[in-house]
Amino acid sequence: AEEMAEAIAEEATMLGMPSLTVNSGATFTASDGTAKTLTITKSTSGSSITLTNNIGGTWANGPGGSTVVFTGAPNGSDAIHAISGTIAFQNITVNKTGGSSNVGVSFGANSSVSGTLEIGSGGYVSTAPPASFYGSSAILKFNQGSGATYNVGSSDNSWSTDVVPNYITISSGTVSLNAARTATGNLLIDGGTLSLAAGLTIQGNWTRSSGTFTPNTQTVTLSGTTNTIINTVSDATLYDLVVSKTGGAYVSLSSNLTVTHNMTISNLAIFKVESGKSLTVSGTLVNSWGAPALVLESGASILHSTDNIPATVKRDIAKDGKWHFISCAVNNPMPDICDGDFAPLTSNFNGTTGLTYGFFKWSEATSVSGAVWNNLKNSDWSANTTDFGTPPKFEAGKGYLVEYASGFAGSATKTVMSTLANGSQSIPVTVTSNKFNLIGNPFASAIDWKAASGWDMTVLKTDGTNNGKNIWIWNGTSGNYGTYSTTTSGDVGTNSVGRYIAPTQGFFVQAATAGNLTMNNSVRVPNIASQLKSTEDQMNSIRLLVSGDSNSYSDEVLIEFGHSTNDGGAGKWWSLYPEAPGLYTIKNEKNYSISFLTDITENQTIPVAFKAGVDGNYTLTSTFDQSSFGIINLQDLKTGIIQDLKTNPVYSFTATTGDEASRFILKFSSVGINDPQATQNGIYTYGNKLCIENSGQAMLEVYNMAGQRILVQEINSTGLYQTTLNNQTGYYVVRLTNAGQVKVSKVLVK
Repeated sequence: AEEMAEAIAEEATMLGMPSLTVNSGATFTASDGTAKTLTITKSTSGSSITLTNNIGGTWANGPGGSTVVFTGAPNGSDAIHAISGTIAFQNITVNKTGGSSNVGVSFGANSSVSGTLEIGSGGYVSTAPPASFYGSSAILKFNQGSGATYNVGSSDNSWSTDVVPNYITISSGTVSLNAARTATGNLLIDGGTLSLAAGLTIQGNWTRSSGTFTPNTQTVTLSGTTNTIINTVSDATLYDLVVSKTGGAYVSLSSNLTVTHNMTISNLAIFKVESGKSLTVSGTLVNSWGAPALVLESGASILHSTDNIPATVKRDIAKDGKWHFISCAVNNPMPDICDGDFAPLTSNFNGTTGLTYGFFKWSEATSVSGAVWNNLKNSDWSANTTDFGTPPKFEAGKGYLVEYASGFAGSATKTVMSTLANGSQSIPVTVTSNKFNLIGNPFASAIDWKAASGWDMTVLKTDGTNNGKNIWIWNGTSGNYGTYSTTTSGDVGTNSVGRYIAPTQGFFVQAATAGNLTMNNSVRVPNIASQLKSTEDQMNSIRLLVSGDSNSYSDEVLIEFGHSTNDGGAGKWWSLYPEAPGLYTIKNEKNYSISFLTDITENQTIPVAFKAGVDGNYTLTSTFDQSSFGIINLQDLKTGIIQDLKTNPVYSFTATTGDEASRFILKFSSVGINDPQATQNGIYTYGNKLCIENSGQAMLEVYNMAGQRILVQEINSTGLYQTTLNNQTGYYVVRLTNAGQVKVSKVLVK
């Protein structure tokens, strides 16, 4: 009987048998060691038993996987396969092969499925499945095929109101939810579309690895007693969202989610936004439980327009002894600083704990040469309540400088709980002394320093005639400050600092007048994958990055062409670490990390200064768009080496802390390096150095603007010739006589 049953299972599709009966005493084995498919076809209208296991018969699945396909091609009215007896299916597929009507299946009281029940095109479950029909790992899959639609109505039994498996999958076609339904477990969309015309409740994970979810104007409710995840391959969109988990269970958002209408968190539920992800609520956000119910993990963002929303905001800060800029992203009331994680409890301030952390705020009222950092710890190790308040509390819109050693007792995850900022925010800035103010992002989302609207930066100083408003942010990884200007053409400045300022991030601005820097919700951005990271347009710019072999620190310079003048950029700030390298350009007697220039014709030579943090080997890497430039040469004034950066963008060199800073010159031209046109007769200055290229045997004369000759020298050099002019800053005339030919250039000496 078993051998005959196996033969029937293999041949049933070919024979198109209308029914299969397992009689008393007989055994039907659905598969051998490999997967087998049994297809039962019924094309006549009406309901009839096509598969039965009589009392005393045995249905055995065998060692391989098995699928029973119920199909047919009925016309006029539907064909219903009725199942009778005790049959424990592994996998079931219900579909039609043709005809104008559909194919249904009515499962008997003793039917069950442990694998997948697949509803294909034209297939459906005609009567409610028995209560114990689905096994714990069973899947209800809608696989309609391209262009087909399955309508889940109020009386639909495929996605029943009472008997639902732990897993529901939408794989192809469209499933239109026309009556409210619940996914008691996980809902997966891996193809096709799930479209809501009624409410949907999900009690497990909601995953979309492919396909489309269309919420229309319906409500999605996330309920149940277990922790679940929202994870979609691209940004998810819902209309109304209700989170009503019970027993302290949470929903974890691991994708960007936009709720286009309202969102409610109730019933002691918890909604967590994972690191690097964002939640946007366009309508009203209700958090009825309080701050513990809405949790923003480190680097997460939320955009909303509802006042006084309580939340928990986290920030991970490694206990690695490195400096970090931070700010507080909640504001009413302001949290305590001395909470045990940001700083020890005030009762635990002592010489031992004080050595394990640093916590400072900036004092604009102190000259740059004075004590510009206010320490949370007094000299006797007590808490500095004079500068930080009693008890010490965060200030809204204020930035702070912190570091934590490995021995710090507090958690590396810092947590604040209060209400989130919403709407217009005003951050006071002062101009008492140094004019620099360390402020902080007040929102629990990234903000765009270059946003088209939402900012009033009137109180900030502009750098040069380019009217740029600059920020400086400390980057502990590179060991240097990075900077960005509103006039920068791309999205990234130096050392990974760009237009997007992360939540809980502190940053420096320079004030022109005392007043308020203001911003509103328009400056917020919903999605930033990590702090200090963005994209860049390399057109008409060159970026130089220097790094050394002795440590992991680096520094960067950005030079941009195409600006209206050669004035402006973002000034160079020196590292907090003396062992970090420094790289910058010089113009108008100022040092710049970002330099704005007009064009190459007016700026054929650009000085690039370098300061070694430690003695050792260094690498200078250039990044630029090859098609935007002609010849780009880097000249090392210490060694005399000239390197074509288009051919080899990486230059290696050695340096000591005692070297002169005036180390490199960038030269731009459309002709070769040995052509004297490349650098305006080969005569140029770098600070108070006069540089002359390929002069051969020549007579050098230098005159001041009054016509007095201040220098005369003979040159016998075929390479680079350098001499120092120890005169006042100003313009001078250089006269070079070589074999009867005279070159005259006007240069600026600093």
